[in-house]
Amino acid sequence: MDGGRKRLLRENAHELRDRSDLRTLKAPDASEEQLDAFDAAWVEGILLQAVESLVHEYHRTGRGDYFRVLYGRICEQMTIPQISQDLGITPIRAENYFKATRKRLATKLQELVRNHVERYCDADQFESEFTSEWGRVGGLLAEHGGLEQAIAKVYETQEPAQTAQRQTRAITAALRRIAQPPDDR
Repeated sequence: MDGGRKRLLRENAHELRDRSDLRTLKAPDASEEQLDAFDAAWVEGILLQAVESLVHEYHRTGRGDYFRVLYGRICEQMTIPQISQDLGITPIRAENYFKATRKRLATKLQELVRNHVERYCDADQFESEFTSEWGRVGGLLAEHGGLEQAIAKVYETQEPAQTAQRQTRAITAALRRIAQPPDDR
């Protein structure tokens, strides 16, 4: 596994050097501290991919409120009663949406880790590599307070323009769905 990680570090070092929130990587034979920074950036990236994928999936399937509940609870630190009132749904429904969306997010994250491992690993080593990488993700998430805290932290660092672009795309997609004739939906 270390060979695969070091290869990925060498291949992606230029991107990591450009990150102002990470220490500059000086050499391909990275120290443990540098590998930890690489892991943290990697987990941040797949966490963002998982969240963004979930947003698209839920909006595409007409379940945008599921994601709104998750986002409101984690990123805006709203209570379930506040969220349910704002969305016009019962608190029980909001709680169920939150649980279902959080579970789906964990599944998406696991799928992304599987896809990542498949790209660099031989089939006969896949299960052990996946278990190792999934454990690494879990460890890094635990260090940052768990999945919910990690999501909140990732979105704190996002540029407002990126958030606005996502919101604009979601609104545009919703308007297109509404504008479609009933037989096309």
